[in-house]
Amino acid sequence: MRRIFCIVLTASCLLFVTELVSYAFCVYNKTDAEIVATESKGGRGLSRFKATIEPGERSCCNWKNRDCNKEGKKDSIVEFEVEYIIHLGQDNVTFKTICKDFPIKAGGWLEVVGKDRQYQCKAYY
Repeated sequence: MRRIFCIVLTASCLLFVTELVSYAFCVYNKTDAEIVATESKGGRGLSRFKATIEPGERSCCNWKNRDCNKEGKKDSIVEFEVEYIIHLGQDNVTFKTICKDFPIKAGGWLEVVGKDRQYQCKAYY
C-alpha cells in the first residue's frame, strides 16, 4: 500500500512539474557567463520579468501571468534584452548586450548560447 502511495505521489509531482513547464516561457542560459534577462516589451512596467541567470540554469514565468505577458495569450510576443556580466574585480562589474528587443512567443522559450564572450539569442516555440 505504501509503495502504491509513493508511486502515485511521484507521478502527481511529475505531472505538476510538467504542467508548470508547459505553461511558462523560460530563458535558458547555455553559456559560460552569468546573464541578466530583462523583458523589454510585453510585460507590465516594473513587475515585468527580470532575472539574473547562472550558466546552465534557467528562469521562467507563466505565460498566463499578466505581469510577464500583459495580453495573456500563449502566442503573444514578448521581447527581451539580454546582457552578460563581466566581473572586473571586487564589487566592480559591467554589462555587455547580447541581444536587444529580442522577440519570442509567450508560450515559447529563449536560449542564450555560446562561449568565450561569443553569445547569441535563439527563440523557440
